[in-house]
Amino acid sequence: ERKQLFTAADTTDLEKERWNDAWEEREMLSELFAAPSPPLTYRMSNGRDMPQIGLGVGNMPHNLIEEAIVDGLGERGGYQLVDTASASENEEIVAQAINVAKEKKAEQIEVNKAQGLRKRDNSNDSSRNSSVIHVVTKIWYTHLGYERTKLAVQESLKKLHVDNVA
Repeated sequence: ERKQLFTAADTTDLEKERWNDAWEEREMLSELFAAPSPPLTYRMSNGRDMPQIGLGVGNMPHNLIEEAIVDGLGERGGYQLVDTASASENEEIVAQAINVAKEKKAEQIEVNKAQGLRKRDNSNDSSRNSSVIHVVTKIWYTHLGYERTKLAVQESLKKLHVDNVA
């Protein structure tokens, strides 16, 4: 029998089925192909490394975003990059979900310490440091032009509760 992963009441049956299918496929692939260590990254112009693969939540139903981000940024998901867009009108939800994921990760670290488990320390390498979460967002075409772009980026930074985005 098939386990239902997303069961939000205000989600249509077709949406639930699509997200469950996608999640099952991701689960099967993650079992077949372990996430590369270190993750594949791009070197940014500021010298920092950013993962090439991230969790896109742009068209995801808003009621599923928190669970997807918490799972995706968690130990099993392994993502370090969340991709959204201002036009999706979900940047505040993404910010909240990232905070929940960070809290859960901190709790898990404490549990691991209490059990005597320890992961390899990669704190000097941002591309391999699982505590670093990268956020990508996009602006809509109506915000093109220096002043409009600047205002749109400032608004996205505020909604996402971050200092910078890629």
